[in-house]
Amino acid sequence: MPASALGSPASAHTPPDTSDSGVSAERAARVQRTVWTPSTARSAGACSLGAAEEAWMLACVDVDYRPDVTVAACVLFRGWTDAKEAGHLVERGPIAEPYEPGQFYRRELPHLLRVLAGVQEPLEAIVVDGYVWLGEDKPGLGAHLYEALCRAVPVIGVAKTPYVTTGPALPIVRGQSLKPLLITAIGMETATAAEHIRRMHGSSRLPTMLKFVDRLCRES
Repeated sequence: MPASALGSPASAHTPPDTSDSGVSAERAARVQRTVWTPSTARSAGACSLGAAEEAWMLACVDVDYRPDVTVAACVLFRGWTDAKEAGHLVERGPIAEPYEPGQFYRRELPHLLRVLAGVQEPLEAIVVDGYVWLGEDKPGLGAHLYEALCRAVPVIGVAKTPYVTTGPALPIVRGQSLKPLLITAIGMETATAAEHIRRMHGSSRLPTMLKFVDRLCRES
């Protein structure tokens, strides 16, 4: 998939309101409009629209690779500072494709789409373990996920280790750790995405929800 089809790190896309200061008039209007949801897309077999009346959800996703099965997990929560999940999904799928250097998304993306297809609620944003951008105009897993979801849901990448060049990644530190997390995003400004991750619940380097989804897919 060419990088030009994915836009750029500053891709213009207005995501739903992600503030935690209550339900604004703008958000109240949004939940009555027609929006994309994973479950309606799956039932239609394409980038589809469905009427959303539920509250917007946030999602953290991760994948665990095993010799005989691949397990994808999705943890749903309502606000960036939430300490507890609102729900979760686990999908056990076929053995993943072999890893290809620089093509990690080919291995992980099908499994993320499989577990996200079970989500019934409209999503404000999805957080992935890894990169949205591997460099300037070089799409990573998160950018390919954004494209696969019809550019309808902002995606934030949280990487723990540098990739050759951090490109447009914004480093942040959390808790007492001096080792930064590297934040990339599409569908929202990187600075906004970084602030959301900085505010997430948890006193350690990794937010609580990211720890939980990692444990969920490894132990399921």
